[in-house]
Amino acid sequence: MKKGVALVFVALIFVAGCASPEKEMKLFVGRPSSELLNARGIPITKISDNNGGEIWTYSSRQEHSIEGSTHTYTSYEVVRNSVTTTTTTTGTPSMWYAYTTLENFYVGANGLIYKCSRERQ
Repeated sequence: MKKGVALVFVALIFVAGCASPEKEMKLFVGRPSSELLNARGIPITKISDNNGGEIWTYSSRQEHSIEGSTHTYTSYEVVRNSVTTTTTTTGTPSMWYAYTTLENFYVGANGLIYKCSRERQ
């Protein structure tokens, strides 16, 4: 029975793939920490919450890039039956950035997740 409930819960997480990460995290609130372990694996840290429970932290790194662009302008000047062509190319460079996201799950002494938070660094 427990396996069936865990499988249904994991399936709900995959269905929620279109949902925001915050909404996905909130699916774990009120659930046993074992379901979080099954879905996410071992956290990178576990520290005390000073109330008999723990704070489990998961980390992920996102990388994004924005392609640069170039623009070419050509101007023509006619002076005494002679054409002078000037071509100028300008552009913006590509941009790349990365950040780390920490996801914290607060596990009570009873083994249930009672809170979650997410922060980008």
